[in-house]
Amino acid sequence: MILKAASLLFVTLMVGPTFSLAAESLLSTRARKAAESLPHGCIVIAEQSGNAAPVFAIAGKAEPSGVPPEKMIFEVGSISKVFTGLLLAQAVIEKKITLDTTLRELMGPMQTFADPNVAAITVEQLATHTSGLPRVPYDLTDDDDPADPYARYDRARVDALISKAKLAHAPPFPTSYSNLAFGLLGDLLARQAGRTWEQMVIDQITKPLGLADTCMTLSKEQQTRLAPPYSGDVRTKPWHHLALAGSGALHSTAADMLKFTQALGRPAGSPLKAAIELIEQPRGDGAYGLGLPILKFKGKPGYWYAGGTGGFSSWISVRPELNRIVVMLINNNALSPESIISGASTKPPSPDLAEYEGDYDTGVKAQGRTIYYHFEGRGSDLWMQITGQPPLALERHPTKKDRFTFDPVKAEIQFTRKAGKVTSTTLFQQGLEINATKVKP
Repeated sequence: MILKAASLLFVTLMVGPTFSLAAESLLSTRARKAAESLPHGCIVIAEQSGNAAPVFAIAGKAEPSGVPPEKMIFEVGSISKVFTGLLLAQAVIEKKITLDTTLRELMGPMQTFADPNVAAITVEQLATHTSGLPRVPYDLTDDDDPADPYARYDRARVDALISKAKLAHAPPFPTSYSNLAFGLLGDLLARQAGRTWEQMVIDQITKPLGLADTCMTLSKEQQTRLAPPYSGDVRTKPWHHLALAGSGALHSTAADMLKFTQALGRPAGSPLKAAIELIEQPRGDGAYGLGLPILKFKGKPGYWYAGGTGGFSSWISVRPELNRIVVMLINNNALSPESIISGASTKPPSPDLAEYEGDYDTGVKAQGRTIYYHFEGRGSDLWMQITGQPPLALERHPTKKDRFTFDPVKAEIQFTRKAGKVTSTTLFQQGLEINATKVKP
């Protein structure tokens, strides 16, 4: 329960950049200013507009030294889900499965289900976040390291969770982001193929696209180019994945991510043309393809993804009609790509947010590590960061004083006062109430 409470708000945020290139682009300028606040780590950016050559830039403290920015290796987190979506599209095109194939069909007769609604979940629902499965596995325990939460989550635990899971009704559900669903999808595709998810990604995606540094397992040479992960001024752990690899296990570089995003923007010239076109078809309410979020710019589609792990944040986006591509990789989760893109990371905080800012002790310890809530004003927004997780921008509650919300995971944060001063906070999410006491302004 402790790790579950600490992990609930792990999420990736979504906005659409529309910047133009210049001698130093607006995005590079914002990154350079934002990096001034980083005690460790750096921001690597790749940009391309029209037919111009791509431009790479770096801001902050580069580690390891001597590595070109476009060749530095980062964890890219949930961008891995786009690769899982492509594997699904390939399986559908090759008629190995259909989008209506269910968990019952894929998991076989030995798999039990406490709820037939869970057995009826389709692969399309897994790939569009409409399955009704929770955001993270609800059976994470104190034995799971919050700094590396999926390292012990193997196939047996996935099967055991699915056997016990229950849904309020038959799927589909309204869109609700789920790392569990995508990890399960990747593992089911691997089971059907009789290979690992990692080997499928290499054989079917990275080799055809020439992504030499996009992989799950790093070679010795690649390890020399891996940027060390940080959370603020604390060195964190790299993340490891077993059965949930399809939700966030990949490493990559800015050069590879640029090449990958170019393929998403111009599938006609790609060896994965059919699969890319399939994942880019809008489904449901139009916000998602198969594992790929879709935005509309004056009626034209744009594609993007953001990722985050314990010490890394990542971003890719493309507007195909402009061939406008942005890639951002960061090895300190004290900054998010979204805050840099919006400019929030370089704006002074609004004075009315000062009373909420500071560190709040949850009293929770996991793997010998205390879990804190850190609140920080950035411009007009209040940002929240849970120990070991990326920062998130909160919104003020429309009617309740001292209350903020984070709608993507239906969470609310209530600040409590004594003698007029903020002294504690409570996180409300999924029936849980996690109290935290202010310890540091």
